[in-house]
Amino acid sequence: MSAPLGAAITTEHAAKSNQEKLRIYDLARDIARPAVTRYALRQAWFPPPFHWPPNETFTLRGVSLLALAAPSYGLLGARQTHTEKITIAQLSGLHLGMMLGDKFLERIIARLRELKPGIVVATS
Repeated sequence: MSAPLGAAITTEHAAKSNQEKLRIYDLARDIARPAVTRYALRQAWFPPPFHWPPNETFTLRGVSLLALAAPSYGLLGARQTHTEKITIAQLSGLHLGMMLGDKFLERIIARLRELKPGIVVATS
């Protein structure tokens, strides 16, 4: 007994549908193959970077240790520093000219010699 006509069309349609699916699969594979190959080559020639530190706890401990060690080192270094007292004289706004002449400048220089500063700074 032969299969009814509707059943034959359905099987033929299913076969065509499967062939189309295979063609689509082949097309997708052919499109994706170069990308996958490039990715594999890139992984082989350029491996991903080494990740350090291994976890967040290690990072937290390391940062905490640095946060405590750096100021401690600075405090110890500051205690060992020897300083000298130095006097700084700053001259500013002299506006020497017709109104304030050589005599005014001589008085300022005499006053500076009395103070005996270590550094004289002239600003403005």
